[in-house]
Parts: sequence; structure tokens; C-alpha cells
Amino acid sequence: MKGPLLSCPSSVLAGPDDEPASTPEEQIATFKKEILAAIPVERFEYLEDTGALLPASTSAEIVALYLARFGHFKSPWWADEALRKLFRDRLPVTKALEIAHARAADLRIANDGQHKSQYLRQVWEDQALFLVATMREAGVSVTEASRQAARWRDEIGAGAITVQASTNEKAYPGWVADPLRGKVWCKQLSQEMERLASAEKADLLQANRLRARMLPPCPVGLRGNRRD
Repeated sequence: MKGPLLSCPSSVLAGPDDEPASTPEEQIATFKKEILAAIPVERFEYLEDTGALLPASTSAEIVALYLARFGHFKSPWWADEALRKLFRDRLPVTKALEIAHARAADLRIANDGQHKSQYLRQVWEDQALFLVATMREAGVSVTEASRQAARWRDEIGAGAITVQASTNEKAYPGWVADPLRGKVWCKQLSQEMERLASAEKADLLQANRLRARMLPPCPVGLRGNRRD
């Protein structure tokens, strides 16, 4: 039997001003702003002086994405990911993060919210479709990139998390445009590419093109049939 959740207004999770944000984009922007604003002045100036502010800003945006996912999917696992990313990249713990973890504890106590299997499915989808985005950046067709992502997912999961290439291809446009799924990851990829020198960028793109040509072809059984 599920017990009642402890009281905690959902509006508080929207940001430092306790005002609910109406869209995922606004939520992510609010969380990111709160994290960056909590960085001590000396640390912020050091990041600016050493050219490390952009990576820190990207990390803050990814933490913000995880927090927004937690609120949207009611998933304690995404609250965990937010905290892990924040600690790994040495960002400050904020009010929104504290509240998210209190609410995540409530969900676990009540055995409520997103199931772990649903969370893991999102993780695998993100990784596979980000692979598609990376190969698309190198000029590989969406069909071929989707096939390579299907082959990779089948191999890495030993058949337990297999999806057909046609499923990847159909899901990719929506994933790219979804602020709670691919939009932040693709922005991160774009930022990383922009930071590279022209020669470095050309080498990386060429490496990804060669990778697409040299990897084993996707088995026919994993290709599927695209149905819109």
C-alpha cells in the first residue's frame, strides 16, 4: 500500500524565486541561472580567467536538464544524476537541488514515480540517439547513423536493449527538438565543436566519417521498416 507523500510545493522546484516556470526551456534556464549564481565570486573569476567558464556553464545546463527531467517524469533517478553531475564538475549545491532530493526521497518511500526500468530506457535512448547526432554532424546520413546506433545498442546490451534502426530514425527528429531529451545534448555537441580549431574540427569530422564506413554493417534483422 502506498503511503502519502510528504508535503513539498512543486512550485519551489521551479527555481530560486519560488515561481513555477511554464515550459521545460524556462525551467532549465532557471535552474542553470541558479547554479551559476551560486558559484563564489573568486571561483567564477578563476573560471573566466582560465577559459573554463563555458564548460562550467554547459555542465550547469546539463544538471538543470536532469532537474527538469526529475520534475517532469517524477523520477528519483534523474535527481541522482543531477547531484552526481554537480559533484563531478565541482558546481555548488543549490536550493532546487536540495528540494529535488527531498522530493526524490518521498517518491522512493512511497514507491511512486518513474520506475527504474523506464529511467534506464531513457538513458539508452539518449545514448543511441546522441550517437546518431554525432554522426550526423560528420555528414553521415540519418539512415546510416540510425543503423549504426541500432548495431551499437544491440552489441552493448547483448540483445537486452535492442531496437531497430527504423525506430531510431523515426524517433530522432522528435528527440532533437525535445528540450527534455536531445536539445541540450545537441547544444553541448555544438559548443564542443565550436571550441575546436578548424584543423581539429576537420580531423574529428573525418574520423567520424571513416568510422561510419569502417564499422561492420548493421545486420539486416536490425534495420526494420520505417513507418511514419
